[in-house]
Amino acid sequence: MAAFFYGCERIDENRKMRKLVVFAAFIFFLILPGQLLAKFSCQSMATDIEILYLYDEPAFIDWPLIYYLAAEKDCRVELVSLKSGNDNLCNIETSKEYNISSYQFIAKDIPGFNFDSVLDGLNSWRPPDVIILGRELHRSVSIGFERYLLAKNRDDGSIFNIEKILRGVESGEGGVYINNNLYLKNHYDQISKLATEFSSTLEELDREQIYSTYSLLKDNTTGNNEASILSGIEKNRFGKITEKYIENSMVAASMKRAMSEYLDNISSAAKLD
Repeated sequence: MAAFFYGCERIDENRKMRKLVVFAAFIFFLILPGQLLAKFSCQSMATDIEILYLYDEPAFIDWPLIYYLAAEKDCRVELVSLKSGNDNLCNIETSKEYNISSYQFIAKDIPGFNFDSVLDGLNSWRPPDVIILGRELHRSVSIGFERYLLAKNRDDGSIFNIEKILRGVESGEGGVYINNNLYLKNHYDQISKLATEFSSTLEELDREQIYSTYSLLKDNTTGNNEASILSGIEKNRFGKITEKYIENSMVAASMKRAMSEYLDNISSAAKLD
């Protein structure tokens, strides 16, 4: 599926978030799990963690890591690339199997490019929880976006923030390791199929490299800079959303209880799967 857009008109946050809560309540409470699309597992319904993975060339995407985050940790993964062009556009593709989307931004005015529009294009009401900067970033617009992300301040009044930023580094230089060799051995067909969905292959991956390595550049969680991608990040923040945006305390408390029971049921179903 492909679409083109640029920018996003900002909408009053409180009004939009109230609509979001109502929509989420509808999804979680009125639709039976069996009626949802097959690509959403029980666990993925219980998690709202979002990952932004920045890359320049599809051949250098760390597909074992993407598979680990989407298939095993049930995160929403947004693959993002930026390059210069004659107009401001974005081509969007989505996976049929996993909660993964690709956003290929084309920027016309590189020096004056508004990087806020990239995050708005991904999700206009919340930023991703984790930013992963892929290796081999060389385009000037990608490097500019990296600087923008590293300089972005945390909003203490917001439920969602960029909590961690990591960068792919040479083996032995970082503190976060993903066993590529093991994932390629056990899940090669699934990972290869995933890469093909986004016009990529596994041919450029170094099969002799046992681990892919990442350095933790920024950590806003309370995890004390633990060498992990997801540690310290809440899996589901529906309770915090209801507390902040549902003015009636009784309604908010009722929704929180119902959500807690629902998530418990999802966890039980996932264990039986």
